[in-house]
Amino acid sequence: MSLFFWIHTTIVPIFDDKKTPVEFLLISNDITERKEAEEKLFNQYNELETTNEELDNFVYSVSHDLRAPLTSILGVLNVVADEVIGEDVKKYLSYIRASVDKLDNTVRDIIDYSRNSRTQVRFKKIKINRALNKALSGLTHLENFEKVKIIREFDQSDSIITDEYRLILILKNLLANSIKFCKLKSKNPYVKISFFKSNGKYALTVEDNGVGIEDEKIPYIFNQFYKATENTHGTGLGLYITKLAVKRLKGDIKVISKQRRGSTFKVTIPVGKK
Repeated sequence: MSLFFWIHTTIVPIFDDKKTPVEFLLISNDITERKEAEEKLFNQYNELETTNEELDNFVYSVSHDLRAPLTSILGVLNVVADEVIGEDVKKYLSYIRASVDKLDNTVRDIIDYSRNSRTQVRFKKIKINRALNKALSGLTHLENFEKVKIIREFDQSDSIITDEYRLILILKNLLANSIKFCKLKSKNPYVKISFFKSNGKYALTVEDNGVGIEDEKIPYIFNQFYKATENTHGTGLGLYITKLAVKRLKGDIKVISKQRRGSTFKVTIPVGKK
């Protein structure tokens, strides 16, 4: 039997007609079981946090290590494709490349998910144009990249105080989504990036004139593994990770879309402090 126990005590003064305390009522309850349950729950929470952190570190490490051989395989495939003459072999090589690309995209998304979850938010002053250029440099492999016009509706000198990694991640995923679903039959497929500051918040808008999203699918597009169409080669993680990154910045993301007319994603985040 424990020598110690927890007591919760309430003392209530009792007043006379002149509002002078004449007595005190003391009420005590043994709350030992409750405190022991709270301590047990606290310890379980700490154990769970440690396990989650270890799992995140493991996933990040394994995913990062997987990227190197995948990059090598893609490089070899490119060399072989240039040397091969037979059309049948080229066709099979294209199938292999598509599969490796899909696996590589999945690994990239896992790394982004893990890094966004496990790293602290670090504020710094960044030029919007520089962040956009970094995001675009990671998208040159996309099939329609060269066919889409990038329109910048902000001043080249515009800056933002926020987490650089997460800003680039948000831009990269939104741009990738717009480029993947561009309307190639359109005379001028474009993605327009706008930026302004108002009422202590930054507003970042990514607008396209692509295929758009059906009304009934809009509520689900930020869900994990959700794909608006099965024909896409994406992982269904891009917009989900984008929403998590925006949340880490204490911001909000919304979308307005019309089928066959395009989509507009609006991100609002508070001004950070360096």
